Amino acid sequence: MENIYLREQITKALHCLTKSGFRNSRTSSGKYLADTIKKIGAVKRGECFGLFGMNGAGKSTLLQMLSRNVPISDGEMFLLNCEEQNSNALEYRDQYGYCPQVDSLLDFLTVYQTIDYFASIKNMNEREKHIIYWLKELDILAYKDHTVGECSASTKRKLHMILALLGDPPVVLLDEPTTGVDPNTRRCIWKCIKSIQRKGQTILLASHKINECEELCNRLSYINNGALEFIGSMLELKNKYGESFNERFQPDNNLAIDRVASFTDH
Repeated sequence: MENIYLREQITKALHCLTKSGFRNSRTSSGKYLADTIKKIGAVKRGECFGLFGMNGAGKSTLLQMLSRNVPISDGEMFLLNCEEQNSNALEYRDQYGYCPQVDSLLDFLTVYQTIDYFASIKNMNEREKHIIYWLKELDILAYKDHTVGECSASTKRKLHMILALLGDPPVVLLDEPTTGVDPNTRRCIWKCIKSIQRKGQTILLASHKINECEELCNRLSYINNGALEFIGSMLELKNKYGESFNERFQPDNNLAIDRVASFTDH
């Protein structure tokens, strides 16, 4: 009876999240996203492809279109061999894992129960083995019996990462995965992203942090107000938009000599 009640509560909560979470997610620049999708073209297998841009540029809307959470405005989108609009919904969604930008977890479940519930939806075998593996990999095993409502923002982001990676989906959609986390958590998530890329999984990473894209992405696009302004490597992006400058310093010679002598004496 307890499991039946828990499942009913989860179902109601998920329905509320789905009903309210994406209703107003379209950006004012959404009319340009169809052209952006066409210009991006194919993302290669095993590639970490960055969607770089400021807040409100259209990155999240693009990922929500790709994940079928909002309808596309025009054109076609393919995930592996499935066309986004006309394929079977369950078959299509089975091909990707999704880490949303905004936390959409259920506070009354424990960390372990949350992962176990999503693993059961995916019909995973040996669920406990996989759950423990990911809890250790993201360094939150100590919090497995804590309710989600008790967890910090960093722990919740790690939990979202685990949900996106359950079952080793061939494509992983990551929407600002390190938003609001501490430096240790950010490094942990970066390490995890590099690890799954080495396994051949394809990653689409939306981020407004240039250092994050530089650390993780093979290629990236620059989206501004829903329009694609650039696609290429980080070096090409810097050459196109970066501004270099040189500075000359003229130190006091006597002061410099005194400091060097003081340093060598130590």
